[in-house]
Parts: sequence; structure tokens; C-alpha cells
Amino acid sequence: MIIGIDASRANVAERTGTERYAWEVIRRIVPTLNNHIVRLYVREPLRNDFGDLGIHTEVRVLHWRLGFLWSHLRLSWEMLWCRPDILFVPADTVPIFHPKNTITTIHDVAFERFPELYQDRIQRRLGWFRPLVLLCVRIATFGRYNASERDYHRWSVRQAIRACRRILTVSEFSKREIIDTLKVEPERITVTPLGVRQAEYFQSLKVVARASTLKRLGLTRPFFLFLGRLETKKNIALTVQAYLTYRKQSAHPIDLVLVGRPGFGWDAMRSVVTDPAVVEFIHVLGWQSDDDVAVLQVSARALLFISQYEGFGIPALESLSAGVPVVASRHGSLPEVLGEAACFVDTENISTVVAALQDIDHNEELRQILIRRGGVLVRRYTWENTAMETRAVLMAAGLQ
Repeated sequence: MIIGIDASRANVAERTGTERYAWEVIRRIVPTLNNHIVRLYVREPLRNDFGDLGIHTEVRVLHWRLGFLWSHLRLSWEMLWCRPDILFVPADTVPIFHPKNTITTIHDVAFERFPELYQDRIQRRLGWFRPLVLLCVRIATFGRYNASERDYHRWSVRQAIRACRRILTVSEFSKREIIDTLKVEPERITVTPLGVRQAEYFQSLKVVARASTLKRLGLTRPFFLFLGRLETKKNIALTVQAYLTYRKQSAHPIDLVLVGRPGFGWDAMRSVVTDPAVVEFIHVLGWQSDDDVAVLQVSARALLFISQYEGFGIPALESLSAGVPVVASRHGSLPEVLGEAACFVDTENISTVVAALQDIDHNEELRQILIRRGGVLVRRYTWENTAMETRAVLMAAGLQ
């Protein structure tokens, strides 16, 4: 059997949520498929950090000068002329032409719940072509879609649902959301929870290396940590405001470290975090390597993760693995994934968030309870489990 895998999302230097999921699963699942031929489809030569995938693995570099619509058009062309028996797409963008047995992963449907957060970044990049492209999209879709980021997500996901016999998702919450918003039959959806780096990884970080990394990043005081895209969906404004309120009340100085790429809503926060009065203790670090993120996770006083919407929440779960307590919102998948191992807050009232920061910073008994619970909880969330559950779905599809 020939198993095709879209590895384009995984084959990048700076991986975040979806890219990391694809990379972690592919490098674990491919060596176990040695009784089959595996074809990895990428835009450029495969990076070295996939490891040894085995002699049964073919890498097909599909060059594409346009830079966009690679999955829908360039990968479609490959499917027309050299189609595998099964195609696995880890990120819900399925080629227009595809095998009968195509499987994809839909991580969440935030674009359905929060349309205002998906503004027209695509249209802004079109420049003076914008009116023409908008007209063409409207005509081609009979008025159903615009040339916007939100509508691109809506179209891609609906096209994927039509194309795929089986759909994977990452939590029971996301499964319910897919069923509710996209009207997919429950029996077509399989939940394959994500994994995180385990405690042994964080324990292996050398003290000297940790100290060196923190010094290089300019961190000399205790700090709260935020990991994720700096955007409205992640409640970044509330995170900063709650922190500033707590800092005024606290007798002990503590910094805030923000790690992630800017997203929708960050422009409104720039003046706040660059104010000379706060810039000394709010550190905006942007994207950081996995190694540096690990040092930040294990060194933080707590992770602040009060998102409006999460399909899974790797940063929160992985911070528990690092032995660091988490302040989390009650929204999305976080209560399901974190169970009783986090300090949950209602984000409608900033005072409840500030009170949680007080508790997590000064109540040592609470801290130790959450750390112990987290240490037990994360053992069930491994990338090996994710890969093997994904493999089982692929194999079942091959028998149909």
C-alpha cells in the first residue's frame, strides 16, 4: 500500500502548534509503516530533524512559485498523475483532487465562533489586485465566499469534510464544535489527543544552560509566562492588564514574559507593553526555539493561559509537564485537557484573574497540589500515543 502524507506544514524551521503536531506525528508514525511505501510531499527538501524515516520512505519535493494554494493546486496536480492509496493531511487543507481514502485533522473551528478575529489579512496583501480577486472569488463561489482569511478557512474546511471519509481532531471539545458548526456525522470523527514533552525532558535541562539562556534573554527576576500567538483570541490584553494590576498590589517584584508571534489585536497592545513605565518588566520575546521555550517553561513562576478559545492547549499541558502551575480560562478545551491540575478563572471579571495570580504566586500548598496533579495528568498525553492512534485510523482506512 502507498501512503501519502502532506509534510509541508511540518517541514519548516519555526514550528508552532499545527506545524509541531505534524512534525511530531510524522517522524514517529513513518518508521512504523515499513511494510508500506510512504510518500512525503513537501515544498522544499526535507529538513534533517525528521530523523531516520527508513528506506521505505520517498520524499517528493513539489516546487511551486506562486507561494500560495500549494495544497489545493500543486498537490492536486501530483494526486492526478501519481495518486497514493491513502492520503493523510495533518492540517485540514486537502487538495482538490485526492484519493478516495483521504484523512485530515481539523484542530478547531475558531473561525466559525469568532469571525471578527479573522480579519482580511489576505485582502490587504493583494494590494491593487484586491477588487479583481474579490470579484473572481465571489463569482466562482456563487456569492458564498469573499477573498478573506475567514472565508478561506471556511471553504478549506468544508472542502476537506466533503473529501475525507475520516476526520481526526484533537479533543472532545473540538469534536463537538465540528459537529455543531459543520454538521458532520459523529461517527466520521476520531479524537486523537495531542502529546507534550514529558517531565524527563525538562529534568534533563542543565542548570548552567538554563541560567545562560535566561541571561541571554535578559531575564533576571521571577516571571509569569505566556506562550502562544499574541492575539485577541488568546486574551492577551486581559493577560497584560491582570498582570499589571497584580504587580501594583504585590510586595514582591515579578516580571511578565510574552513568547509568540503577533496576531490579530496585538497592534492595540503595542503602546501598553512598550510604555517606558512597564518595558523594564514586560518582556516581549517573539518566537523562540524549542530549547529556549523549554528553559522558559521550567523557569517560570506560572504559565498564564486565559484564552477565549482553544482546540487543545499544548502550552498549558506542557507547562504542567515542566512542573509549573497554570492559570487557565474555563473556555474551550482547557477544562477537558487540564482536568483538576490548573487554577481556572472566569475571564469576564479581571479581579478573578488577579486573585488567581495572587494564589498561584503565594499559596505554596496550592502550587504543590497543582504540580503533583499535573505530573500525573501529563503521563497520558504523549506523542507516541498520538502517532499510534493516528496510525490505527490510517490502517483502518486502508482496509476499506
